[in-house]
Amino acid sequence: MSAISPRQRVEAASSRIVGALRAHWLEVLFVVAVTALAAVLRTYRLLDYPAGFHGDEGLSGFDAQNVLDNGWIGPYLPSSLGYPAGYAYWTAFVVKMVGNDAWGVRFSSALLGTLTIPVAYAAFRIMFGYRVAVLASVFFAVSAWHMLYSRVAFLPITWPFIEVAVMAPLFLAVRTRRWYYFLAAGALAGAGVYSYGSYPIFLAPLGLFLLWLGVRGYGLRGATDFVRHMGVFTLGFYLIALSMIQFVRNPDNNYFT
Repeated sequence: MSAISPRQRVEAASSRIVGALRAHWLEVLFVVAVTALAAVLRTYRLLDYPAGFHGDEGLSGFDAQNVLDNGWIGPYLPSSLGYPAGYAYWTAFVVKMVGNDAWGVRFSSALLGTLTIPVAYAAFRIMFGYRVAVLASVFFAVSAWHMLYSRVAFLPITWPFIEVAVMAPLFLAVRTRRWYYFLAAGALAGAGVYSYGSYPIFLAPLGLFLLWLGVRGYGLRGATDFVRHMGVFTLGFYLIALSMIQFVRNPDNNYFT
């Protein structure tokens, strides 16, 4: 029997994706519609609501320009008493395309807030099914607090995005027990340390869930598989979070101060 070529694998995967889209076209249409609604709510008269471009937003623009001018500027920035640098890199990516002005800096938040909606739908769809996913994504799209943080150039908007981004591959991993989903979930969880200073709070319930998974999902018979999967998850987390870990461990950086 001849081996399957990489091209045949890609074609087979593409065929499965197209087939799934055709089978669930109404669901796909809903996700597109609710994402479009979220985009309108987060970009309409972006500079007028909320009124006033405040100082933290200005710092976001300056730090984004710093990234554009110098490239890598480290995992943590001293601006505004210090914050993780992930938002600055994201803002730099966006304003490079649309311009580093007040609208462009706010648009970086609006875009990330909009992208959170389909990612949240995917996460809740995997976790609880399409009914919960439909309700959750609609509530997310029209949520007052999420719209507010999507319309100001400030890094808290990164927190809900990275949380739902972690949950999607994590629950795929729980359902399929495939190592690469555990690796992806760990890598995204590690990326979260660059998002918002309070993000480590999320790691506490995440750790409790993984502990529950080991006890209830794997049990004694699956202990070896659980240890292996957690090792892969931890590896993904460590590789991505390594830069921040080294920064925090260096006493010269006075991170905890």
